[in-house]
Order: sequence, then C-alpha cells, then structure tokens
Amino acid sequence: MNVMLPLYITSGEPAGIGPDICLSLANRQFERPIVVLIDGDLIKQRAQQLKLNVELVEYVDQTEAAPIGQLYIESIPLNSTVVAGQLNADNAAYVLEQLRRSADYAMSGKSVGVATAPVQKSIINEAGIHFSGHTEYYQEFAGVPRVVMMLATKTLRVALATTHLALRDVPDAITPERLHQVIDILIHDLKTKFRIDHPHILVCGLNP
Repeated sequence: MNVMLPLYITSGEPAGIGPDICLSLANRQFERPIVVLIDGDLIKQRAQQLKLNVELVEYVDQTEAAPIGQLYIESIPLNSTVVAGQLNADNAAYVLEQLRRSADYAMSGKSVGVATAPVQKSIINEAGIHFSGHTEYYQEFAGVPRVVMMLATKTLRVALATTHLALRDVPDAITPERLHQVIDILIHDLKTKFRIDHPHILVCGLNP
C-alpha cells in the first residue's frame, strides 16, 4: 500500500461560506486523504443547519482517502461562538492558526499541499493583525522573496505580476525585474508541476 500524504483545507472565515464548502467535500471521492482544519463543534453545527448527514472523523495519520459520507477534520478551537453571517474579530487568530498549521505541514513535508476557503481580510485587520491575503501570508511564512498567484482552468492559466495593490500603484510596481522573477517562477512550475515541457507564455500590457 502506498502511503498518500494528505491535502489540508483551511476552512477560512468561520462565519462565512468556508465551512459549508468543506462539508460538500464529503460527497466526493478523492485519491488521497483530505483534511479540513476547523473547529469540531462549528462544523457539526453547520452540518445540522444545512441538514447534511456527514460523519466527521478526527484525522490521525490515516493513509487512505475517506469514503463518501465521511470527512477528515483536524480540530482548531474557536475563540468565540460563531453565528453564520456575523463577523467577529475575536476569531481572527483562529483563522490565522489554520494558515499557520497548513503552511507548517506543507513546508515540513507532512502534506502534499494546501487549499484555502475564503477569509475576510478586513475583520483580521480590525483585530489589529496586518493581513493582505493568503498569498502574502504563505510568502512570509516560507521566507521567499517572490511568489506567484496563478488562476487556472483546464485550458488557460493566468499568472499575476501584482496582487492586492491599489490600481494607481500597479504601473510603478511592474518593473523588468519583477516580470523576470514572475516569468522564471512560472516557467519552472509549468514544467515541473504541470508537466508542460514547452510552455507558451504571453505577457499582457497595461492599457494606456
């Protein structure tokens, strides 16, 4: 039997749609363990509200994917009670703990990667924590000078040269050095992770 590393899912903002999206994973069959980082009581409550019959299993080094109807979770305790649709800055640290764990597992080789549910950046900043986005958080955690955000479909992949900037700041941020860094990362990953031997890359210009 081949041991399959898990893929971790951060459930994101607890008052948002993230927990609902994570529950829907129980209806699909995967090739490897999928583990949701979430408060155990929260996801049970959300399953009851949505009238979903999902068996929640605390993940402890399982090597096989969960059968349909089950969902692996790793419980992270909330700081405050959650009401769906009502943001609470008290739970900002809970959201960031999901990201910290997922990043630590990926960097230490305990997982094959991370997928993230939506967060509410403004409520994290309201809690006094500077946060501009998932991409920048993982970049800082990994201690690397440049990361690339890529949006992908089956037939098209779009990599961004800038992220989370005011539109007026974008022209000054697009420099030859930045473009070279982004394209180098893009070519490397298209070859190694997407197995495209000869990637064809077009660079879009700014509309003057």
